Amino acid sequence: MEELVTILGPLTPLVIAVLLAITNSEIVDFIKKPVMKKFPNLDLWWFVYVGLVTGFLIGWFGKINLFEGVVEEETLGRILTAILIGGGSTLIYRVFKRADPPIGPAK
Repeated sequence: MEELVTILGPLTPLVIAVLLAITNSEIVDFIKKPVMKKFPNLDLWWFVYVGLVTGFLIGWFGKINLFEGVVEEETLGRILTAILIGGGSTLIYRVFKRADPPIGPAK
């Protein structure tokens, strides 16, 4: 992990969280496609929550904290990070774009 931090720099937790969010999204889609094929008329609105739960588990067990140094309590930072991973890469982008100052490259 230390080598990865050296290569990627200070945004490493953010990069890893986005990668995990994308991975989670692909896993949920992989599960969802056969369900849609078997039950084409089934309303799958609730699959958003499947993604939230699986992403939360991935984030929690990955022990990633995007809020280190921002949120004093490590557990809260990990919970918030896990929710963001479950919400997907778009949610991560929207949250960190609103940060003051914004995190990431300037436009």
